[in-house]
Amino acid sequence: MKLFNSLIFLSFFILAIMDINAQGTVNYALNGSFEDISKCPNGEGEIINAKYYFQSIGTTTDLFARCGSPEVGVPKNRLGTMNAYHGNNMAGIMATTKGYSYYDYIIGTLDYKNMIPGQSYCVSMKVSLAWQSPWAIDQLAIYFCDSSSWFATKYSNGVTHYNNPLVWLNYTHTALGLDQDLTVREKWITIKGIITYSKGMKYFWIGANHKVPKSLTPVNDVQKVFNPDKTVYYYVDDIKIFDSNNDPKLFKISKKGGCKSTVWTIAVNDNPDSVFWYLDGNLYQKGNSSKIDFPMNLNSNNLTAYAYYSGICNPIMYSPDPSIDYKAPDHLLTYYPNPTTTGLVNLNLYQKGKIHSTIYDICGRKIREIEFPAEEKFNTIQIDVSDLVPAIYLIETKTNDCYLIDKVLVE
Repeated sequence: MKLFNSLIFLSFFILAIMDINAQGTVNYALNGSFEDISKCPNGEGEIINAKYYFQSIGTTTDLFARCGSPEVGVPKNRLGTMNAYHGNNMAGIMATTKGYSYYDYIIGTLDYKNMIPGQSYCVSMKVSLAWQSPWAIDQLAIYFCDSSSWFATKYSNGVTHYNNPLVWLNYTHTALGLDQDLTVREKWITIKGIITYSKGMKYFWIGANHKVPKSLTPVNDVQKVFNPDKTVYYYVDDIKIFDSNNDPKLFKISKKGGCKSTVWTIAVNDNPDSVFWYLDGNLYQKGNSSKIDFPMNLNSNNLTAYAYYSGICNPIMYSPDPSIDYKAPDHLLTYYPNPTTTGLVNLNLYQKGKIHSTIYDICGRKIREIEFPAEEKFNTIQIDVSDLVPAIYLIETKTNDCYLIDKVLVE
Protein backbone atom coordinates (compact mmCIF):
# COMPACT_ATOMS: atom_id res chain seq x y z
CA MET A 1 0.00 0.00 0.00
CA LYS A 2 2.83 2.38 0.86
CA LEU A 3 4.46 1.61 -2.48
CA PHE A 4 1.15 2.19 -4.26
CA ASN A 5 0.62 5.55 -2.51
CA SER A 6 4.20 6.55 -3.32
CA LEU A 7 3.65 5.76 -6.99
CA ILE A 8 0.46 7.85 -7.02
CA PHE A 9 2.28 10.77 -5.39
CA LEU A 10 5.16 10.43 -7.84
CA SER A 11 2.73 10.39 -10.78
CA PHE A 12 1.04 13.59 -9.63
CA PHE A 13 4.44 15.18 -9.03
CA ILE A 14 5.58 14.31 -12.54
CA LEU A 15 2.32 15.61 -14.01
CA ALA A 16 2.73 18.85 -12.09
CA ILE A 17 6.23 19.29 -13.47
CA MET A 18 5.01 18.52 -16.98
CA ASP A 19 2.27 21.13 -16.59
CA ILE A 20 4.75 23.81 -15.50
CA ASN A 21 7.07 22.95 -18.35
CA ALA A 22 4.21 22.91 -20.85
CA GLN A 23 3.02 26.35 -19.82
CA GLY A 24 6.56 27.66 -19.47
CA THR A 25 5.48 30.25 -16.91
CA VAL A 26 4.74 30.60 -13.21
CA ASN A 27 1.53 32.50 -12.45
CA TYR A 28 2.02 35.12 -9.72
CA ALA A 29 -1.75 35.78 -9.58
CA LEU A 30 -2.93 33.30 -6.96
CA ASN A 31 -6.07 31.39 -8.01
CA GLY A 32 -6.13 33.34 -11.29
CA SER A 33 -8.99 31.24 -12.70
CA PHE A 34 -11.19 31.43 -9.55
CA GLU A 35 -11.43 27.64 -9.34
CA ASP A 36 -10.53 27.41 -5.64
CA ILE A 37 -13.69 28.52 -3.81
CA SER A 38 -14.90 28.06 -0.22
CA LYS A 39 -18.57 27.80 -1.16
CA CYS A 40 -20.88 28.34 -4.11
CA PRO A 41 -22.13 31.93 -4.63
CA ASN A 42 -25.82 32.66 -4.02
CA GLY A 43 -25.94 36.27 -5.20
CA GLU A 44 -23.98 39.34 -6.23
CA GLY A 45 -20.91 40.59 -4.41
CA GLU A 46 -19.54 37.21 -3.30
CA ILE A 47 -16.03 37.33 -4.80
CA ILE A 48 -14.68 36.61 -1.28
CA ASN A 49 -15.84 33.01 -1.76
CA ALA A 50 -12.84 32.64 -4.11
CA LYS A 51 -9.61 32.00 -2.24
CA TYR A 52 -7.10 34.91 -2.17
CA TYR A 53 -9.74 37.49 -3.27
CA PHE A 54 -11.29 40.38 -1.32
CA GLN A 55 -14.54 42.34 -1.28
CA SER A 56 -13.77 45.96 -0.49
CA ILE A 57 -16.00 48.57 1.10
CA GLY A 58 -18.99 49.63 -0.99
CA THR A 59 -18.35 47.32 -3.96
CA THR A 60 -20.15 44.27 -5.31
CA THR A 61 -17.57 42.34 -7.32
CA ASP A 62 -19.19 39.08 -8.39
CA LEU A 63 -18.17 35.45 -8.44
CA PHE A 64 -19.90 33.27 -11.04
CA ALA A 65 -19.80 29.48 -10.66
CA ARG A 66 -21.32 26.44 -12.28
CA CYS A 67 -22.62 25.51 -8.84
CA GLY A 68 -23.94 29.04 -8.19
CA SER A 69 -27.53 30.21 -7.94
CA PRO A 70 -29.35 31.24 -11.16
CA GLU A 71 -28.35 34.84 -10.51
CA VAL A 72 -24.60 34.07 -10.58
CA GLY A 73 -24.48 30.74 -12.38
CA VAL A 74 -22.35 29.46 -15.25
CA PRO A 75 -23.14 29.55 -18.07
CA LYS A 76 -26.54 31.22 -17.39
CA ASN A 77 -26.80 34.14 -14.99
CA ARG A 78 -28.63 37.42 -14.53
CA LEU A 79 -26.39 39.16 -17.10
CA GLY A 80 -26.68 36.66 -19.93
CA THR A 81 -25.05 33.40 -20.92
CA MET A 82 -21.30 32.89 -20.69
CA ASN A 83 -19.11 29.86 -20.10
CA ALA A 84 -16.02 30.25 -17.99
CA TYR A 85 -12.87 30.42 -20.09
CA HIS A 86 -11.10 27.94 -17.84
CA GLY A 87 -12.85 25.47 -15.54
CA ASN A 88 -16.18 26.20 -13.87
CA ASN A 89 -15.86 29.69 -12.39
CA MET A 90 -15.21 33.30 -13.37
CA ALA A 91 -15.51 36.80 -11.93
CA GLY A 92 -17.47 39.89 -12.94
CA ILE A 93 -17.10 43.64 -12.35
CA MET A 94 -19.21 46.71 -12.89
CA ALA A 95 -16.20 48.58 -14.27
CA THR A 96 -17.91 51.97 -14.10
CA THR A 97 -21.09 53.89 -14.83
CA LYS A 98 -21.63 56.63 -17.38
CA GLY A 99 -21.20 59.27 -14.71
CA TYR A 100 -18.11 57.51 -13.33
CA SER A 101 -19.75 57.54 -9.90
CA TYR A 102 -19.11 53.88 -9.12
CA TYR A 103 -16.33 51.35 -9.68
CA ASP A 104 -15.89 47.66 -8.96
CA TYR A 105 -12.48 46.06 -8.73
CA ILE A 106 -11.24 42.50 -8.69
CA ILE A 107 -8.84 42.52 -5.73
CA GLY A 108 -6.53 39.50 -5.68
CA THR A 109 -3.32 38.37 -4.01
CA LEU A 110 0.13 38.28 -5.57
CA ASP A 111 2.64 35.53 -4.98
CA TYR A 112 4.80 38.44 -3.87
CA LYS A 113 7.39 36.40 -1.97
CA ASN A 114 8.66 35.08 -5.28
CA MET A 115 8.54 38.40 -7.16
CA ILE A 116 11.53 40.69 -7.68
CA PRO A 117 11.28 44.45 -6.96
CA GLY A 118 12.03 46.54 -10.04
CA GLN A 119 11.32 43.70 -12.45
CA SER A 120 8.66 43.95 -15.15
CA TYR A 121 5.94 41.32 -15.32
CA CYS A 122 3.49 40.39 -18.04
CA VAL A 123 -0.24 40.52 -17.37
CA SER A 124 -2.74 38.57 -19.42
CA MET A 125 -6.44 37.91 -18.83
CA LYS A 126 -9.67 37.04 -20.61
CA VAL A 127 -12.55 39.51 -20.63
CA SER A 128 -15.97 39.63 -22.25
CA LEU A 129 -18.63 42.33 -22.16
CA ALA A 130 -21.76 40.99 -20.46
CA TRP A 131 -24.81 40.66 -22.68
CA GLN A 132 -26.84 42.92 -20.40
CA SER A 133 -24.19 45.66 -20.36
CA PRO A 134 -25.52 48.62 -22.38
CA TRP A 135 -22.13 50.32 -22.48
CA ALA A 136 -18.48 49.38 -23.07
CA ILE A 137 -15.29 51.13 -21.99
CA ASP A 138 -12.16 51.74 -24.07
CA GLN A 139 -9.67 50.28 -21.57
CA LEU A 140 -9.19 48.53 -18.27
CA ALA A 141 -6.17 48.58 -15.96
CA ILE A 142 -4.29 46.53 -13.41
CA TYR A 143 -2.72 47.99 -10.27
CA PHE A 144 -0.09 46.51 -7.96
CA CYS A 145 -0.31 47.96 -4.45
CA ASP A 146 0.21 47.30 -0.77
CA SER A 147 -3.46 47.44 0.23
CA SER A 148 -6.52 45.24 -0.29
CA SER A 149 -8.86 47.90 1.14
CA TRP A 150 -10.96 50.51 -0.61
CA PHE A 151 -10.79 53.90 1.06
CA ALA A 152 -14.15 55.44 2.03
CA THR A 153 -14.92 58.94 3.30
CA LYS A 154 -18.35 59.84 4.71
CA TYR A 155 -19.19 63.52 4.39
CA SER A 156 -21.40 65.62 6.69
CA ASN A 157 -24.24 65.49 4.19
CA GLY A 158 -24.36 61.73 4.63
CA VAL A 159 -22.90 60.93 1.21
CA THR A 160 -20.16 58.31 1.19
CA HIS A 161 -17.44 58.85 -1.42
CA TYR A 162 -15.26 55.93 -2.45
CA ASN A 163 -11.82 57.11 -3.52
CA ASN A 164 -10.05 55.70 -6.53
CA PRO A 165 -6.80 53.68 -6.26
CA LEU A 166 -4.66 56.74 -6.91
CA VAL A 167 -4.85 57.61 -3.22
CA TRP A 168 -2.38 54.78 -2.57
CA LEU A 169 1.11 55.99 -1.79
CA ASN A 170 2.79 52.88 -3.19
CA TYR A 171 1.38 51.51 -6.41
CA THR A 172 2.17 50.82 -10.05
CA HIS A 173 -0.33 50.37 -12.85
CA THR A 174 -0.68 49.74 -16.58
CA ALA A 175 -3.51 50.05 -19.09
CA LEU A 176 -5.04 46.92 -20.62
CA GLY A 177 -7.05 46.40 -23.79
CA LEU A 178 -6.14 49.52 -25.75
CA ASP A 179 -5.48 47.36 -28.83
CA GLN A 180 -8.65 45.27 -28.44
CA ASP A 181 -12.35 45.72 -29.11
CA LEU A 182 -13.87 45.73 -25.63
CA THR A 183 -17.42 45.81 -27.04
CA VAL A 184 -17.25 42.07 -27.83
CA ARG A 185 -19.98 39.98 -26.19
CA GLU A 186 -20.30 36.23 -25.62
CA LYS A 187 -16.68 35.72 -26.66
CA TRP A 188 -13.51 35.85 -24.61
CA ILE A 189 -10.80 38.21 -25.78
CA THR A 190 -7.28 38.51 -24.39
CA ILE A 191 -5.99 41.78 -22.99
CA LYS A 192 -2.33 42.16 -22.04
CA GLY A 193 0.15 44.56 -20.57
CA ILE A 194 3.45 44.95 -18.72
CA ILE A 195 3.70 46.21 -15.15
CA THR A 196 6.60 46.79 -12.75
CA TYR A 197 6.64 45.24 -9.30
CA SER A 198 7.83 47.26 -6.29
CA LYS A 199 8.80 46.07 -2.83
CA GLY A 200 5.93 45.67 -0.39
CA MET A 201 3.19 45.20 -3.00
CA LYS A 202 1.03 42.21 -2.09
CA TYR A 203 -2.16 42.72 -4.09
CA PHE A 204 -3.44 43.39 -7.59
CA TRP A 205 -6.55 45.38 -8.48
CA ILE A 206 -8.27 45.01 -11.88
CA GLY A 207 -10.85 47.49 -13.12
CA ALA A 208 -11.19 50.92 -14.73
CA ASN A 209 -8.11 52.99 -15.56
CA HIS A 210 -8.16 56.08 -13.33
CA LYS A 211 -5.00 57.55 -14.85
CA VAL A 212 -6.58 58.66 -18.12
CA PRO A 213 -9.96 60.01 -19.30
CA LYS A 214 -12.28 57.16 -20.12
CA SER A 215 -14.37 56.77 -23.24
CA LEU A 216 -17.68 54.90 -23.20
CA THR A 217 -19.22 53.22 -26.23
CA PRO A 218 -22.98 52.52 -26.38
CA VAL A 219 -23.83 48.92 -27.31
CA ASN A 220 -27.38 48.49 -28.59
CA ASP A 221 -30.05 45.77 -28.39
CA VAL A 222 -29.88 44.82 -24.72
CA GLN A 223 -32.42 44.56 -21.98
CA LYS A 224 -31.41 47.10 -19.36
CA VAL A 225 -31.27 45.45 -15.96
CA PHE A 226 -29.03 48.00 -14.29
CA ASN A 227 -29.96 51.09 -12.34
CA PRO A 228 -28.52 53.40 -13.54
CA ASP A 229 -28.73 51.90 -17.00
CA LYS A 230 -25.49 53.49 -18.26
CA THR A 231 -23.35 50.71 -16.81
CA VAL A 232 -20.26 48.85 -18.04
CA TYR A 233 -20.02 45.21 -16.93
CA TYR A 234 -17.33 42.65 -17.83
CA TYR A 235 -16.80 38.98 -17.12
CA VAL A 236 -13.16 38.25 -16.24
CA ASP A 237 -11.26 34.94 -16.16
CA ASP A 238 -7.83 33.35 -16.49
CA ILE A 239 -5.76 36.12 -14.88
CA LYS A 240 -2.05 35.48 -15.39
CA ILE A 241 0.94 37.44 -14.10
CA PHE A 242 4.25 35.99 -15.20
CA ASP A 243 7.87 36.79 -15.89
CA SER A 244 8.56 39.14 -18.77
CA ASN A 245 10.98 37.94 -21.42
CA ASN A 246 12.80 40.97 -22.80
CA ASP A 247 15.65 39.12 -24.48
CA PRO A 248 16.29 40.82 -27.83
CA LYS A 249 16.49 38.82 -31.04
CA LEU A 250 18.16 39.48 -34.36
CA PHE A 251 16.78 40.44 -37.76
CA LYS A 252 17.08 38.00 -40.58
CA ILE A 253 17.86 39.00 -44.18
CA SER A 254 15.35 37.12 -46.27
CA LYS A 255 16.19 38.67 -49.65
CA LYS A 256 19.32 40.33 -50.96
CA GLY A 257 18.19 41.45 -54.38
CA GLY A 258 21.73 41.52 -55.76
CA CYS A 259 24.46 44.12 -55.58
CA LYS A 260 22.49 46.56 -57.76
CA SER A 261 19.40 46.43 -55.58
CA THR A 262 18.30 49.63 -53.83
CA VAL A 263 16.23 47.81 -51.19
CA TRP A 264 16.36 44.59 -49.28
CA THR A 265 13.93 42.72 -47.07
CA ILE A 266 14.53 42.39 -43.34
CA ALA A 267 12.38 39.88 -41.45
CA VAL A 268 11.59 38.88 -37.88
CA ASN A 269 10.95 35.29 -36.85
CA ASP A 270 7.70 33.35 -37.14
CA ASN A 271 4.42 35.11 -37.89
CA PRO A 272 3.69 37.95 -35.45
CA ASP A 273 0.26 39.49 -35.10
CA SER A 274 1.76 42.94 -35.65
CA VAL A 275 5.19 44.57 -35.93
CA PHE A 276 6.20 48.15 -35.12
CA TRP A 277 9.45 49.27 -36.79
CA TYR A 278 11.37 52.20 -35.31
CA LEU A 279 14.24 54.07 -36.98
CA ASP A 280 16.35 56.27 -34.69
CA GLY A 281 13.59 56.02 -32.07
CA ASN A 282 10.80 57.21 -34.42
CA LEU A 283 8.02 55.01 -35.79
CA TYR A 284 9.03 54.07 -39.34
CA GLN A 285 6.41 51.51 -40.32
CA LYS A 286 3.79 49.29 -38.70
CA GLY A 287 1.63 46.42 -39.87
CA ASN A 288 1.03 42.70 -39.54
CA SER A 289 3.77 41.59 -41.90
CA SER A 290 6.92 40.02 -40.51
CA LYS A 291 8.99 41.68 -43.27
CA ILE A 292 9.93 45.19 -44.26
CA ASP A 293 11.48 46.58 -47.45
CA PHE A 294 14.27 48.83 -46.29
CA PRO A 295 16.23 51.22 -48.55
CA MET A 296 19.95 50.53 -48.58
CA ASN A 297 20.76 54.22 -48.26
CA LEU A 298 19.25 54.34 -44.74
CA ASN A 299 21.27 53.21 -41.75
CA SER A 300 19.38 50.12 -40.66
CA ASN A 301 21.83 49.62 -37.81
CA ASN A 302 19.52 52.07 -36.00
CA LEU A 303 16.41 50.04 -36.90
CA THR A 304 14.47 48.28 -34.12
CA ALA A 305 11.37 46.11 -34.40
CA TYR A 306 8.81 45.26 -31.73
CA ALA A 307 6.86 42.13 -32.69
CA TYR A 308 3.62 41.19 -30.94
CA TYR A 309 2.59 37.53 -30.83
CA SER A 310 -0.75 36.19 -29.61
CA GLY A 311 0.85 33.70 -27.24
CA ILE A 312 3.30 36.15 -25.68
CA CYS A 313 2.34 39.00 -23.40
CA ASN A 314 5.05 41.53 -24.15
CA PRO A 315 6.52 42.38 -27.56
CA ILE A 316 9.81 40.79 -28.59
CA MET A 317 12.44 43.32 -29.62
CA TYR A 318 14.51 42.66 -32.72
CA SER A 319 17.76 44.44 -33.49
CA PRO A 320 20.35 44.22 -36.29
CA ASP A 321 22.79 41.32 -36.39
CA PRO A 322 26.15 42.81 -35.33
CA SER A 323 27.98 40.45 -37.70
CA ILE A 324 26.28 42.07 -40.70
CA ASP A 325 26.84 45.64 -41.86
CA TYR A 326 23.33 46.72 -42.84
CA LYS A 327 24.47 50.21 -43.87
CA ALA A 328 25.26 50.62 -47.55
CA PRO A 329 28.65 52.32 -48.11
CA ASP A 330 28.70 55.74 -49.72
CA HIS A 331 30.42 54.35 -52.84
CA LEU A 332 28.20 51.41 -53.77
CA LEU A 333 29.16 49.52 -56.94
CA THR A 334 31.59 52.24 -58.04
CA TYR A 335 35.38 52.11 -58.40
CA TYR A 336 37.06 54.69 -56.21
CA PRO A 337 39.21 56.73 -55.98
CA ASN A 338 39.07 57.47 -59.67
CA PRO A 339 41.52 58.72 -60.75
CA THR A 340 43.78 56.95 -58.25
CA THR A 341 47.24 57.98 -57.10
CA THR A 342 47.47 55.51 -54.20
CA GLY A 343 48.08 52.35 -56.22
CA LEU A 344 44.72 50.93 -55.05
CA VAL A 345 41.18 50.89 -56.44
CA ASN A 346 38.29 50.08 -54.08
CA LEU A 347 34.86 48.59 -54.80
CA ASN A 348 31.96 48.23 -52.33
CA LEU A 349 29.25 45.64 -52.98
CA TYR A 350 26.96 43.27 -51.13
CA GLN A 351 27.44 39.71 -52.28
CA LYS A 352 27.65 36.20 -50.91
CA GLY A 353 30.14 34.11 -52.89
CA LYS A 354 33.39 34.70 -54.71
CA ILE A 355 34.17 37.94 -56.55
CA HIS A 356 36.22 37.93 -59.77
CA SER A 357 37.91 41.06 -61.12
CA THR A 358 39.86 41.42 -64.39
CA ILE A 359 42.06 44.36 -65.48
CA TYR A 360 42.31 45.22 -69.23
CA ASP A 361 44.28 47.88 -70.99
CA ILE A 362 42.44 50.37 -73.16
CA CYS A 363 42.80 48.08 -76.15
CA GLY A 364 41.09 45.20 -74.37
CA ARG A 365 44.18 43.10 -73.63
CA LYS A 366 43.90 41.20 -70.36
CA ILE A 367 46.52 42.21 -67.81
CA ARG A 368 45.56 40.10 -64.80
CA GLU A 369 42.71 38.31 -63.01
CA ILE A 370 42.03 38.53 -59.27
CA GLU A 371 39.69 36.45 -57.08
CA PHE A 372 38.29 37.67 -53.76
CA PRO A 373 36.39 35.69 -51.11
CA ALA A 374 33.15 37.32 -49.96
CA GLU A 375 31.01 37.04 -46.84
CA GLU A 376 27.28 37.67 -46.46
CA LYS A 377 27.64 41.39 -45.86
CA PHE A 378 28.89 44.50 -47.58
CA ASN A 379 32.40 43.89 -48.86
CA THR A 380 35.11 46.33 -49.80
CA ILE A 381 37.58 44.77 -52.18
CA GLN A 382 40.90 46.44 -53.00
CA ILE A 383 42.43 45.99 -56.45
CA ASP A 384 46.20 46.53 -56.57
CA VAL A 385 47.24 48.71 -59.55
CA SER A 386 50.53 49.95 -58.06
CA ASP A 387 52.64 48.20 -60.74
CA LEU A 388 50.68 49.67 -63.67
CA VAL A 389 52.03 52.55 -65.70
CA PRO A 390 49.89 55.72 -65.65
CA ALA A 391 47.09 55.19 -68.17
CA ILE A 392 43.38 54.47 -68.54
CA TYR A 393 42.36 50.87 -67.78
CA LEU A 394 39.17 48.87 -67.86
CA ILE A 395 38.29 46.92 -64.71
CA GLU A 396 35.62 44.22 -64.90
CA THR A 397 34.07 42.67 -61.77
CA LYS A 398 31.68 39.69 -61.76
CA THR A 399 29.72 37.96 -59.01
CA ASN A 400 26.77 35.55 -59.07
CA ASP A 401 24.29 38.33 -59.78
CA CYS A 402 26.40 41.45 -60.24
CA TYR A 403 28.44 42.81 -63.14
CA LEU A 404 30.42 46.05 -63.39
CA ILE A 405 32.91 47.27 -66.02
CA ASP A 406 34.22 50.82 -65.97
CA LYS A 407 37.21 52.95 -66.84
CA VAL A 408 39.75 53.80 -64.14
CA LEU A 409 42.55 56.36 -64.53
CA VAL A 410 45.82 55.36 -62.87
CA GLU A 411 48.07 58.39 -62.33
